[in-house]
Amino acid sequence: LPVSSYFNVILFGSSHKSLFPKSRNYDDNSFQEAKTSIQGISANMGGTEILSPLKFILKQEVKAGLARQVFVLTDGQVSNSSACISLVKKHAATNRVFTLGVGSAADRHLVKGLARAGQGTAMFTSQGEQSSPKIMEQLKNALQPCIADIEVKWGKSGKFEGSRELEVEVETKKTLFGFGKAKNTTKISMKNMVPSKVPPIYDGNRLIVYKKLEKNLEMGEEIKIKAKTTEGILEHTFKVTNDSFIEGRNLHQLFARKLIQEIEE
Repeated sequence: LPVSSYFNVILFGSSHKSLFPKSRNYDDNSFQEAKTSIQGISANMGGTEILSPLKFILKQEVKAGLARQVFVLTDGQVSNSSACISLVKKHAATNRVFTLGVGSAADRHLVKGLARAGQGTAMFTSQGEQSSPKIMEQLKNALQPCIADIEVKWGKSGKFEGSRELEVEVETKKTLFGFGKAKNTTKISMKNMVPSKVPPIYDGNRLIVYKKLEKNLEMGEEIKIKAKTTEGILEHTFKVTNDSFIEGRNLHQLFARKLIQEIEE
């Protein structure tokens, strides 16, 4: 960890406990204390209850001038993954969340969903695989500046999209119990680009966005991407060429899957 950082370790199972009462400055003493404590850890805390430790971490004030990076390592399943993802999304302005699923029993929906909501990255290790390289890669992602506020313009006459959340409204049927209550009215538009709010990109990661176009972009048209970096605004233009076209329904199905996932979250 960088010398100027603060850290803490939260152990969780059916309950949770923290290594230090609050985050400690990273120095030789705190590192040695953490190392000694960790050698005495065994998996003896029961089931996987991850919501309460997340609440404990996220409600703490972020230290002035620092950004908080949360690393979640889990090998289990949870029943309330939606509540965990929703909590992380609520605190995404001041916290980034990076996740590592350990072993085949790790909850993939939770691991990927938390990272998406926390604008971090998700990784998995298989049984018997060394987790250190993956953890180091996550740490590298957390410490490096990323490309953020990404927007895409589909065609010369299009508008830049990708900076707002999807607005979902679902019209619910009135039941006997709901008689007289106001309806939730909304439209889910297939014109949305998904993800509607493009997540940050880290070095070595790829960006995939989907857009259902009103009509095909012809040869010579262009797709423009712009983003904020530490060096200023970055812009890149892709020309539509013969290689830009794929036959079949695969892209439509991937688009639909991603749209459903975004609505669910």
